[in-house]
Amino acid sequence: MEGCIGLTSPAHGRILARLSSVKNSMKASPKHWQLQEAKNKLSQVLKDAVSGGPQYITVHGENTAVILSTQDYEALKHRRSKLASSLALPILDDELATELFERNKDTGRGVSF
Repeated sequence: MEGCIGLTSPAHGRILARLSSVKNSMKASPKHWQLQEAKNKLSQVLKDAVSGGPQYITVHGENTAVILSTQDYEALKHRRSKLASSLALPILDDELATELFERNKDTGRGVSF
């Protein structure tokens, strides 16, 4: 077949090398950035946040901030935890609360020692 690159052609080897290089650079993309490095490479930090997830900014080795993509931020903003959902429920009136949460006054059976 004319126009097809054979599996052993030099062009195929270059393509595989380039794909491997891109794959390795994606794996090596740091998720933790020192503050100074993040300031110097802000556009790369933002690209990595969009394509690779949260990017942590550290100061003196401690995580101090996280850069998120807008999509990740919106997903977090709209997600409610079980606690938040529970706290958002209407408050029970005293009578209903007593009925729901009243303890059983049964002391069990008598035991002689």
